[in-house]
Amino acid sequence: MNDMNYTADQPQVPLHRKIAENLSSQVINGKLKPGEKLPSERQIAGQYHASRATVRTALQHLEQEGLISRRERRSAVVAIRKNMAPHLRIACTNTRLMRLMTKLTEMQLMPPRCQFQLLDPDQPGVVSQLTSQPATAADLVITDLEMLYCLREPNTKALAIPDALINEAQIPTAIERMCTHNGKFLAVPLGLSPMVMYFNRSIFAESGRGLPHFDWQWHDLEQIARDLTYNNRYGLQFKPSFSHLATIMASRGSEYYQADGRLAINSSSEFEPTLRFIYDLLHHAKACPILPKSGPIDLFAQRRAAMALGSFEDFRNYKRALGDDLEVGIMPGPVGLRPLTSGLAAVVLTDQDSFQPVEDLMRSLLSHNTQMLVAEAANMMPVRNELLNSGTLQSMDISESAAQVFLQKLNTAQACHLPQSPEYKHKVETLMTEMWLGLDNIDSICHRMKELG
Repeated sequence: MNDMNYTADQPQVPLHRKIAENLSSQVINGKLKPGEKLPSERQIAGQYHASRATVRTALQHLEQEGLISRRERRSAVVAIRKNMAPHLRIACTNTRLMRLMTKLTEMQLMPPRCQFQLLDPDQPGVVSQLTSQPATAADLVITDLEMLYCLREPNTKALAIPDALINEAQIPTAIERMCTHNGKFLAVPLGLSPMVMYFNRSIFAESGRGLPHFDWQWHDLEQIARDLTYNNRYGLQFKPSFSHLATIMASRGSEYYQADGRLAINSSSEFEPTLRFIYDLLHHAKACPILPKSGPIDLFAQRRAAMALGSFEDFRNYKRALGDDLEVGIMPGPVGLRPLTSGLAAVVLTDQDSFQPVEDLMRSLLSHNTQMLVAEAANMMPVRNELLNSGTLQSMDISESAAQVFLQKLNTAQACHLPQSPEYKHKVETLMTEMWLGLDNIDSICHRMKELG
C-alpha cells in the first residue's frame, strides 16, 4: 500500500473517505489483487494515524461498493469481480457543471462509480494539486471553454485525446482549434453556447425605432444603448464575464487575449477605446446594471431592457419573460470577428494505467443520442456537426428564425484566444471587476492593464 500523509492544508475531506479512496484506487489499479487480504484494521489505522472506528467506516464504504468482502474476525479480502465498472473521479469548475453532472448521472449517462468534486481554478496551484495527490486527484475535469488553456500548465499531466474520438463526431473547426495544443487534442468539447443579441420588441416599438438590421454596426448599438436608457429603462444589459467581454472586444476589431494567453491591450488599437466605452456605458449612461460575481438581474423579465448580449443558454429564460416580444440577432461588427467563446469541454488530467474508461465515457457523451440529452440538460447546442441544424434546434423548442441566427453565428465563428493560466485569468478578472464597480478611474484601469499585459 502507498503511504499517504494528510495535512490540515488539504481540502476538508473526511479521513474515512480519504482512506476509502486510496484503498479503492489500489484495488482498481490492480495493486491489490482479487482474493488478496488487506492489512488488518490496526495496521491501516497506524498507517493513516486514524482510529479503528474510522478505518471500519472506510471499509464499510468499500464493502458497500462491492470492492471487498469481510467476515467476522477475519481480515478484509479484495472481492473477486468480473467486468468491474471503472471508478472515475470527475472535477467540475463551477456549481452549474456539478448540477449538470448530477443530472446526467440521474439520466444514467455516467458510469455508476463516478465521484464528483468542485474545483476552484482561481486558487493558486489547484490544478497541480489535483495531479499530485492521489486521494483527491481527478481523472478528468469538466470545464467551460475559457478554462482550456489554463489547464495546460507545464506541470499538468494532461493526456492527449485520440484523434479518432474527435473525428468520429466531426466537431466544428472553430471548436477543434480551441481544443488542440501543438497539434494534439487535449480536450473533448461537450456543448456550445454562442453569444448573440436579444431584443425586446415592445420597447423598440414604444420608442418608434425599428429593430437593428442584420448588417448593423457598433455605432448603431452604441446610439441605441444611450437613447433607450431612460426612465429606469436600459438600452443594453450584459455581464462582466469572459464570454461577454471577449465578444464585445471582437465586435470592435480587437481580441481579449493574444495567442500567448496574455491581454491584447498592447497589441490592438481598439482594446483601450473599448474599455473606455464599456466604462462610459456603466458609469455615465448607466446602461448595464448587472453586478459581477452574482446572478444576473434579469431586466427582460421586468420588461425594462431593450437589448441584451447573452449566450444560447439564456434563450429559454428570455423566451419565458418576453414571449413573442423576443427577437434574436447577431452582434454588430465584421462577420470574421465573431469568436465562439462559450461552451463545455472535458480535459483528462492525470496519469492513468489505462485511458480506456475515460475514452469510453467521452465516446458515450459524444454519441448522437447522448449529445441531444446533454444539450437539453445543459441548455447548450450539441457539438456534432450533423446535429447542428434547424431541425435539431427546433426540437429543443428554439424557433426557426432564432435557430438560423445561432447557426449563422456558428458558421462564421472563429476560435477565441484564451487566458494562459488560472492565476493570470484571476488578475485580469480582478481588474475588470474594479472597472465594473467603479473602484478605480478608467485612466488608472487602462494603465494597470497595460502593465499586466
